[in-house]
Amino acid sequence: MHDIWNPWHGCVKISEGCANCYMYFLDKKNGKDGAVIYRSKNNFDYPLKRTARANTKSKVAK
Repeated sequence: MHDIWNPWHGCVKISEGCANCYMYFLDKKNGKDGAVIYRSKNNFDYPLKRTARANTKSKVAK
C-alpha cells in the first residue's frame, strides 16, 4: 500500500458500487469502522520527504 497516498481515511457509501468496497472490507477485518472519516496522522507527508542533505525525495514518482 505504499504506492497509494491519501491524507484522509474513511468514506460514506453513496451508490450500489460501494457494496463491495475494499476499504470497508479491510477496515472490518482490522476491527475499524470505515464510515468514520478522519485525517491520517502517520503518513501525511508521504509523497515528498527531505533527505539528510535537505534534498527532496519522492516515494511515489520513480
